[in-house]
Order: sequence, then structure tokens, then C-alpha cells
Amino acid sequence: MSTLAESQPGIPTLFDGREGKIAPFKADYVSSLVSSVLNAEINQILQKKALSDPKDEMKDVLEKIIKAFKDKSKFPYKAFDEKVYKASELKIGIVGGGIAGLYAAYILTYLEIDYEILEANHERLGGRVYTHYFSKQNPPNHDYYDVGAMRFPDSPIMARTFDLFRRLEMGDPEKPWKEGDVLIPYYLDGQNCPTRYNDITAYLDQWDVERKRVPDSTKDPKEDRIKRPKSTKEDPFKVSTANGGTVPATRVSKEATREILSDAYGRFRQKIRAAQVLTEEAKTVDQRQKAKEARQHAYEYLMRHDKFSLRDYLQNIEGYDPETVHWIETTDSASGWFDQAFTENVFESLAFEYNDSSEKDEPENKNKVEGEKFEADKKEGAEKKIEWWCIEGGTSITIKRLLEKLDKTKIHKGKVVTKLELLDLEEYPDRKLNPVIATMRDHSTGAEERREYSAVINTTTLGALQKIDLTGMELPYGMKTAIRVLRYDTSTKVGIRFKEMWWMNKEFDICLGGVAKTDLPIRVCVYPSYNIYDKKTGPGVLLASYTWGQDSERIAAHVSTESPEKDKGLKELMIYNLARLHTINREGEGKKEYEARFEANKKVIADNWDTHHAFDWSKDEFSAGAFALFSPGQFSTLIPHLVRPASDGRFVIVGEHASANHAWIVGALDSSLRGLKQILTRFGMETELNKMIDEFQDVDELNQEQVAQQVIISKLSESQMAQLKLGRPVRAVAQVQQT
Repeated sequence: MSTLAESQPGIPTLFDGREGKIAPFKADYVSSLVSSVLNAEINQILQKKALSDPKDEMKDVLEKIIKAFKDKSKFPYKAFDEKVYKASELKIGIVGGGIAGLYAAYILTYLEIDYEILEANHERLGGRVYTHYFSKQNPPNHDYYDVGAMRFPDSPIMARTFDLFRRLEMGDPEKPWKEGDVLIPYYLDGQNCPTRYNDITAYLDQWDVERKRVPDSTKDPKEDRIKRPKSTKEDPFKVSTANGGTVPATRVSKEATREILSDAYGRFRQKIRAAQVLTEEAKTVDQRQKAKEARQHAYEYLMRHDKFSLRDYLQNIEGYDPETVHWIETTDSASGWFDQAFTENVFESLAFEYNDSSEKDEPENKNKVEGEKFEADKKEGAEKKIEWWCIEGGTSITIKRLLEKLDKTKIHKGKVVTKLELLDLEEYPDRKLNPVIATMRDHSTGAEERREYSAVINTTTLGALQKIDLTGMELPYGMKTAIRVLRYDTSTKVGIRFKEMWWMNKEFDICLGGVAKTDLPIRVCVYPSYNIYDKKTGPGVLLASYTWGQDSERIAAHVSTESPEKDKGLKELMIYNLARLHTINREGEGKKEYEARFEANKKVIADNWDTHHAFDWSKDEFSAGAFALFSPGQFSTLIPHLVRPASDGRFVIVGEHASANHAWIVGALDSSLRGLKQILTRFGMETELNKMIDEFQDVDELNQEQVAQQVIISKLSESQMAQLKLGRPVRAVAQVQQT
């Protein structure tokens, strides 16, 4: 295994594509943006030095900063802090006990560095990794639904997530199932899953996906299943102009939607994946440099389009009419989703369709790939479908097993951090080891407490972080702006426990997982993959509604923070929507006959209703939002300021919002390792940094040269950065325009 000292700045050498484990392309986007800002700020500092007055109060610190830059050391902070730090001396405060915070603690445990986790929620840990169990005492096997993270694609992007699953002995997709494994297949596509738009329900594509057996299964769920005939109409929902609708007739099919989005994303995905192939094949220094240049070119190209929303791009660049765009958004995503950044959608498409075989065009830089292996790899990649997985017993099992690896005495629930402050070491020289003060309120007693740390890793959402008093941390303006304005999306889920799994009975015969989609308020109904082997005559849980964006906001009007007791009108809405969605419109059937079947289905659903639980993430006081989803221009202008260390290198922000992989666990994990790289660099702990990377692999979002440069600049106070015109979003904007 390579060590940090052997790595080349800017070129992935660990955990990279050559081992088939992780694709560096999304990480490179962050790295490219950070470099742009760093280069501009370094030039600004050098200019200030040349013009500085000998009496300038910043003269001494500037001289040290410039000396550190010229030194090119990977651990430059010794220019300011000559103390040699030992792992046993440090104590790291981790604000937030979600997956990012627990993973950081897991790594710190391995490094034998002390830590404390301060979690505001007094009831549970895990943050947005949250499984609701309907039975509190000895719950039946499948009496639950995942309120938060629930499915994981085994693609190169998600490598660190599956690495964690292996470490926690949860299972390995590449190995046979063994006792204790909880990683099981998740099926995005099912059979007999209805689709309803424009008041018409029909069967569309039918999938015959192989269901993998699990050890306790006694029967293949496909046996004796009825495969419903799919609609053969070109416009089954009558939304085209030919049927009195508004959408051009050639654009209403699922295939047309897929082609339009594939065309929109295609040129970007092709550049990115072609650069990835170069990276995977690179063996010499020259080949690695060419791969780096290809990745840089791909991301400069994508960055020039960050100013567009997906709606803007489809209408103003691709030239589609608004009616077509509305229809595609309705069938492919959530209402209002297309108003978010185009770049976010390109990234998200890579998670779901990394090996999209529909894109047949040759990569522009195919000729750069040496050897004949390209064609074979290209063909294999196009044919290989991404497999999805979920956790038997709920994703919270991940949190449970992670906690088993940690010292419980270091984890404190119900500690609401209200203030963070960095002491002035000239005023408090005896506090050099632990100058960061965290003030918190105890949930149970209401008492105020203060604790001291060498550094603090904030893992909370930005909404939660904004509520903490940070005035004493001297954060640069760009970071404060990012905390306030970076956008989060909303998401609401409704899980219903039924006395019998009615959707599996002969009338509906939905037994192979998958989803149903509709323009009704529930929007997406998910048939769990974990209960396809259960007896259909027994009780079961259905994720009846999974919404985000505007759809989430509207259904959340019926959801209380004390669900189900205080939900208003939600049960009636769910029963009506589910009955309409599952009542197929039959050819030649009259309205009276259809309504009779609808009422019968409605009665089946109502009679089998046992209880429900609903959760709106925007109402959760500990998250104040579901997941990061940036608006146009936000990624390119603000992410470099969010991922920098601040406060004398003693404060870092991590989480899925502070990574390239928004809304995914892997973003939280990658960012945690990035934050630890920054802190260990601040304290000059080369041995521990190499040890961490050798064990957990590097993260490519920031190379060590960038981290070192960030740490140097973090020495400047807020007022000094303001005088030097550093740490401002406008600097990133200028660089984007220059590019």
C-alpha cells in the first residue's frame, strides 16, 4: 500500500479506479474548485506582501505564511506552531452523532486519539440514518421502514460505503452470503407495479429481474406469479397533443424521457467516464498526467454549466418546450426538482446510471487510451448493470454495529451545542492544547456545560450549524455565507403497517419489490425488497409515499412531529391515493364498473390498515432539512469555502453537504476522512496521517498539497482575511468566469 509520502499531488494513488474501487471524477470536481480558489488567494497574499508597509501589523504573520508556501512542506504549520504533538495529547470534539460523526470517531479510535461526540438528540444516534420500528419490544423481522437512507448502489462511487459494510461484517456483494450478513439485494424494478398519471392507471414496462435467494427462503417469489400485460398504447395517459394534451406526441413515452435526459447528460458523462478509463489504465507518470488533464478538462467543461438549472438547460440549451420539460419532471423526479442545479443532476445520474448502455457515442479522447483493452472494457461497462443493496433489519443496523466499535463513555446524547469559541492563545498561553471551547445545554437538566477541545469537527447539517453561536470562531465570510445559503431539499416518507400485505394478493400480485409512480400527492410508492419472501397472508409494512421537493412540502402539511397521533387527514389521503393508484383502467370499461372496483380496493386497503408512521425531515429540529441539493451556481462558488479548515486549523465542516456526493452516505464518509486529513496536518501528525490513509485509503477530494495550503491560510484571523480580501465567494465566481 502506498503511503502519503509516495503520493503525487493531484493524481489519485490510493482507493482509485485502477483497483476498481472508487471513481475519482466527482472528487476531482471539488479538488478543481478548491485549487482555483487557493491559487487566487495565494496570489493575493503574495501581492500584499510586495506592497506591505514595514509597520503593517500583519507583516510578521505574512512573512511566516509566505515562507510556509515556499517551503512546500506537507506539514507547513510548524512555521507557526513548533510544538510536536502526540496522539495521546489531543482531544477532538465531534459535534453531531450521525454517520459522519461516528465514522470520524471510528477512525480516531484506530489512531488512538481521544474524542467526544456531542449529539443534540437525546433519544437516538445516527442522524439521517434512521429506521422506524413499529414494534418497540422484540420487533418482528420486517416490522419497520427506513425513514432515511435505505438503498445503496454497488458502483465505483460508493466504494467507501461498502468498505464500511465489510468492516462491520454486514456482508460483501462480491462474496457468498454467510451467517450474520445483513446486506441483501434491493430491487429498483419490480413486476406488476402500476403507474398513474392524468387520472389513468396502467402497467408500463414489466421487468423479469432475477431475485437472489436468501438462506431462509423456501420458495422463489417469481413462482406462480401473474405477469400483467403492459399497455401497448404510445400515450396511455393521454397527455400528448394527439389526445388533447399539451406534450408533443413523440415525447410522452418512457423511452423518450430516457433519451432526452441521456442526451442532456451524455456529453458530460462521456467526458467524465473517458477520463476515468484513462485513470484506470494509467501506469506511467506520463499516462497519469494525461489522465489528470482529461479529468480537469471534463470538470472545467461541467463547471461552465453550473449556472444553469436543469430546467434552464433543457429549455434554453437543448431547446425543449416547457410542456415537454414539465412532463419529464413529472415522470422522472419531484415537482420543482428541475429548478435545481444542472450539475447536481449530472452527478446524480452517475450514481444511478454509471454504466448507462444507452449512450453509444464514442468518448472524445478515446484515442488517448493505449492498448486494445478499451473496447473490451467499454463493452463490459456498458453491459454490466449496477446492483443495489439494502440492510436486512433496516439501515440503522449500520449505526448499531458502528457503535459496537466505539467507546460508549465518549458519546453524549442530549447535548445541544449552543456556542463554539476559539480562545486567544496570547491571552491564554496555558490553553494551547485545548483552546476550542464548546458550550452546550443538557437536554435533561437544562444546565449549561463547557468543554475544551484541541479541535472540533462539525458533522451536523448546515441548518443545525447555523443555530450555533460561531462569532468566537472567526470564520471567513465565504464559509459563513455557505453555511447560510447552501440549499437543502425536503423529503417526507409515510410507512404503513397493514394487517396483511394486500399488494401481494391475487388482485394486485406485486411480489418482487420495485416502485409505483403517480402524479397523485403520494408520488412514489415503494414495495420493500426485504419482505418478498414473507408470507403474503401475514402483516407487513409498505413505504406508501416517498416524496421530496414541493411534493414533500405538500404532503408534509398532514404530518406532525408526533406521528401518528397528531397527523391530520393523512390516513384518509393515503387510503384514497393508494386505491386510485392500484385500480387499473381497463379497456372498454365503463365509469360505473371502474368506480366499483376502486371502492372495493379502497375497502381492502382500509380494512387492512393497522397503523402508520410519517416523518418530514424539514420539521426535524436536529436536521432542518433532508439532504443537500444546491441551487444553480452554488457548488462552483461556495463549496471551496465550505471544505476549508478555519479557526487556526482547529475547525472543519464535514457531512454529505461538504462533499461531491450529496444525499449519499458515502459523501458523509469521504468528508469525514477529508476533515481528519486537515486536522492531522494542522498538528503536524505525519505518522498518524499515513497510518489513517494506509488503513482507510485516501479521499481524492483534496490532495495533501491543497490541504497544506488551506491549513496555512487558516492561520489568518477573520479580520486579516478581510483585509487581504480572502475567503469570499466572489473569488470563486471570478475564477469560474476566468475558466
